[in-house]
Amino acid sequence: MSNAVGEAMGQLNIRISYEHSEIDFEVVYSFLSTAYWCAGIRREVLERAIAGSLVVGAFVTNEAGNEEQVGFIRIISDGATFAYMCDVFVLEPYRGQGVSRRMLAAADAHPEITSTRRWMLATLDAHKVYEKTGFTPLASPVRWMERISDRALWHTPE
Repeated sequence: MSNAVGEAMGQLNIRISYEHSEIDFEVVYSFLSTAYWCAGIRREVLERAIAGSLVVGAFVTNEAGNEEQVGFIRIISDGATFAYMCDVFVLEPYRGQGVSRRMLAAADAHPEITSTRRWMLATLDAHKVYEKTGFTPLASPVRWMERISDRALWHTPE
């Protein structure tokens, strides 16, 4: 399902899409393969991750009149009670212009997960961005655990 109606925010006309077919994998892979949370991720691992997730893509029309992808969110969900929002980014030239706000609102409104009870995410440096949309630190962090797989399973060999 594509939200074909753009919204003017400043000078940007942002179009949001939930369609996998519209995601520019090269843009997403170029950003994520160097991002602190998944630097070096293998291409085929990211392809599988995206294929098995809900997506939110943000697109703008550039000065040449061509549409380009400038932001992305990947959401892992059971479709009813839990959603993990990850791989969120806005390309540097488009930050501070409402792109993340539009993508986060679209994630909340995604038709496959509108009744989700618990949303989770992890961030190193964007707490203020997410707090504006209702995210808070874990109420009971002592209850949460994690297990990190062997890096060789997902990382590009050096």
